[in-house]
Amino acid sequence: MTNRTRRIVSISALLLLANLASAQDYKIPWQSFNSGGLPGVGTSHRMNGSLAQSIQGTASATNRLGYWGFWYGLGPGGVPPALDIECVQIVAPSGYVAANTEVKPKATYRNNGDAPTSFTAYCFLEDPSHTRVHSPTEPVEDLGPGESRTVEFTGYNVGEVLGDWAVKCSAYVFGDQDPDNDWKLGSFNVQYGPPWPYGWVEVANVPYSPSNRSVKDGGWLATGPDKEKDGFVVYAAKGYKTPDFYKYDPMTGANGTWHDLKPIPSEEEGRNKPPSKGCRGVSDNVGAVYMTKGNNTLGFWRYDIEEDTWTALTGVPEGVYRKRVKGGEDMVFVQRDDTGWVYLLKGYKTEFYRYNIQAGRWDTLPEVPYGANKQKYDKGSFLVYDGDNTIYAHQAKYNDGANHYMFRYDIEGDSWYKTAKKGMPVFGLENGRAGKKKKSKDGAAGAWYDGNIYALKGGNTQGFFKYFPQGDSWTQLDTVPGNGTTNKKKRVKSGGDLVYYGYAAFFALKGNKTLETWRYREPPAFYVSGRTPYIGVQAGKLALGSVQFAISPNPMASGWTTVRYTLPKPGPVSIAVFDVAGRCVLARKLVAADCVSVASLDLRKIPAGVYLVRFDADGATATQKLVVQR
Repeated sequence: MTNRTRRIVSISALLLLANLASAQDYKIPWQSFNSGGLPGVGTSHRMNGSLAQSIQGTASATNRLGYWGFWYGLGPGGVPPALDIECVQIVAPSGYVAANTEVKPKATYRNNGDAPTSFTAYCFLEDPSHTRVHSPTEPVEDLGPGESRTVEFTGYNVGEVLGDWAVKCSAYVFGDQDPDNDWKLGSFNVQYGPPWPYGWVEVANVPYSPSNRSVKDGGWLATGPDKEKDGFVVYAAKGYKTPDFYKYDPMTGANGTWHDLKPIPSEEEGRNKPPSKGCRGVSDNVGAVYMTKGNNTLGFWRYDIEEDTWTALTGVPEGVYRKRVKGGEDMVFVQRDDTGWVYLLKGYKTEFYRYNIQAGRWDTLPEVPYGANKQKYDKGSFLVYDGDNTIYAHQAKYNDGANHYMFRYDIEGDSWYKTAKKGMPVFGLENGRAGKKKKSKDGAAGAWYDGNIYALKGGNTQGFFKYFPQGDSWTQLDTVPGNGTTNKKKRVKSGGDLVYYGYAAFFALKGNKTLETWRYREPPAFYVSGRTPYIGVQAGKLALGSVQFAISPNPMASGWTTVRYTLPKPGPVSIAVFDVAGRCVLARKLVAADCVSVASLDLRKIPAGVYLVRFDADGATATQKLVVQR
């Protein structure tokens, strides 16, 4: 720059300042260019100067600052723009995140102002203990008015910190006129397993062949091991007087895959009796599936998973009522020491049996209590085993006007509690109508997960409920969608069934002459310090209040570990051990006589691996990781 040019620039700047001092109504328009210096901000203007400038003085108008230097885009008039950067959405992470993977947070921002704006985008990740572990930032340049832009932040590996994480994304720009919309709060859940969404999702249909029939009376599901690989699959029969038998692998393909297995033998007692009403199956979780044939027979069969073969076993006892297996039947499997037992609710009346797998014999047990003076367990009655010492029997159809009847069986004491528990509510959101009275009937089924019972209501309804044993109460969950690939509204009826698979996921058949198979995944809860928790399964919570517990040794190699715990007051305690699939491998219920106590866990029968130990007491829950070595 020549000396003459420098003099012109200086004179121009002095004239500008003089003009500002003498002209009170002079406005500097917003459309000026930033030459890199600090801005001078007034009530109706912003000015930007060069790096070498310093504030010279205040112009005569309120809060106007003068700078030495050359100014761009000056002129009369001009109105300051609206400044408003909104964080519109957290794009990722959300829902399920597999352990030991890297998450890359993404958020969408929108400029609600009326001028291009540059700002800084922020992201914060908090683990289940509410510890901030990742705080990336990203600059965003010149986001135009009305425009949106998705910003990706640097990644973070969540490791094996299982549970509910919080993610917060925000934006900052000086002078933002609506700071309340600057941020969004979200969550994601870290666990082992597949990236399945929460709620109900229709998956691959049961195959139509080889019988070319759908699922109806006698359809059932059972979760068991797979001979092809390390993992579990779901075994299924159609019923409907067909021999069709399959396994469903939820872990392959987008919606899982079905595979044909050895058909169920149709011959029974010298007659052609394929599976139908009263057919039910249950796995021993080791190498076999046990099945009643139903169809007014006493047939009882064993399917060998490794050999893909069926073997007829000693038939179901005819019993004092001289009835064959027809409807209202259900089974659960219970392992006690070295002996496996299949417990059978025979249905129709109140007969109750157990089959000793090692001895190959049936034992007659005390009959099931019943409600409303109805000595009958009709179609849709079911059993649920809590993995510890209790079997629940839910009586379909009969109720007290508000709830059906449900009774508990003490396995160790070999006896039924006479006092009824509440069964599924009669009223609820059914078939899209609130307050509709519908009974639990054919197609009803239950499964145990995370200390609670999950149940389909059946009876041509879409009802899906959850039972909390500690409070003897039910709540209605998301109804089973009515419209699936059948292309017409179909509700749960005869042939419906429900099983727990793992990863907080259930699989269900609708029955009702459909092939529809559905998966339900329980949504997780997440906690953010100082905020109300969301409703759902509170996985991965840490110790609350004054309830504390510790595990030693950990890692454990001897087969025995000790849980030491501290309570605010003596009372009942529950301890459960879950494998990486979310299956309960051990459950104990204790009554602590002292505030400080210990409990020993016998884990000699579980394989090496990583487990979660959950401790419940005094309304609080805590979980810790346990490593089992062999």
